[in-house]
Amino acid sequence: MRTARALAVALAVIIAAPAWSWTAPLPEQAGSAPPPTDGIKVHGRWTIEVRNPNGSVAGRYEFNNALIFSGGQILARLLQGNSPRGLWMVHFGTGTTTPCPPASCRLQEPGIPFDSDGALSVAIVGNLDNEVRLTGSLTAAQNGVIDMVHVSQYLNPNITLFSQKALTTPIQVVAGQSIAVTVVYSFS
Repeated sequence: MRTARALAVALAVIIAAPAWSWTAPLPEQAGSAPPPTDGIKVHGRWTIEVRNPNGSVAGRYEFNNALIFSGGQILARLLQGNSPRGLWMVHFGTGTTTPCPPASCRLQEPGIPFDSDGALSVAIVGNLDNEVRLTGSLTAAQNGVIDMVHVSQYLNPNITLFSQKALTTPIQVVAGQSIAVTVVYSFS
């Protein structure tokens, strides 16, 4: 009985006492630089290289694109671990002015049941294996412009937009030129 009463009193003291703990000083408290406070960032870097039939470079274009809301949803589902990875698709050009009639040019991973203008490969790269690289190429079927680019994921039966960019200066392409596309996603 006395043990039960002592245990009850000790438990009451623990519950009523203010919570406290001791932790080692954080690095910024010890004089080093403070950690970044702007969160996790996803970077999408595009390179489009247009080559003439003789192999000479007609133009090389580099720009960044933006992760959009549905792209954040894809990342959240992947981090949750309950969703399989979808297959990547890269689209560029628009409407009737595209180098790939009748719609935008499309590069895609094998396994997507839609017609494609070229194959897309996906690799983990970077010094710390912390980048994802999508690469593919095709030959322009007609004269056209590339004024919109976007990346999607196909997870049967849905296609979800991941990132996109409207180009302020369209890229002019002539029939017979090759278009090589590289998209690198990195994280910081």
